[in-house]
Amino acid sequence: MMLPPLYVGELNKKITFMQYSDATVDDLGQDSKQWTPVKTVWAQFRPIRGLETDEAARKFREERIYKAVIRYNPIINASFRIKYGDRLFEIISVLDPKEQHYKLEIECKEIIDRDIPEDDPEPTGADEPGEEPGEEDPGEKDPEEELTNG
Repeated sequence: MMLPPLYVGELNKKITFMQYSDATVDDLGQDSKQWTPVKTVWAQFRPIRGLETDEAARKFREERIYKAVIRYNPIINASFRIKYGDRLFEIISVLDPKEQHYKLEIECKEIIDRDIPEDDPEPTGADEPGEEPGEEDPGEKDPEEELTNG
């Protein structure tokens, strides 16, 4: 059976697979867990959908789902992360289409959390709540007027 072509020209993005490692010891002698690069490959890497949500914890969450297509590699699995430029992606699934060991289709997500600024009431020009802009309290006198009047 002949495999469909994997067009090399479409594998035009360089991505790095990273694995969670706890083999390092920090300056204080404690075990330090970190993501370490495992393999860098050429891939077809493109967005396939996005989602935005407003969470109750005053966070705005934006989720972007991407699809990466790479040549088959048996070590790649969902425990890895993908680094593309400065961005990190969590792997959702790794598929070997038709189990032919020809290519891998990887679905991954980039999550961007941003704080939502506190609700600032729109400035109305009023000094007190319920007071209209430009409205003055009749009991208050303008200090400049007092100086000129005496």
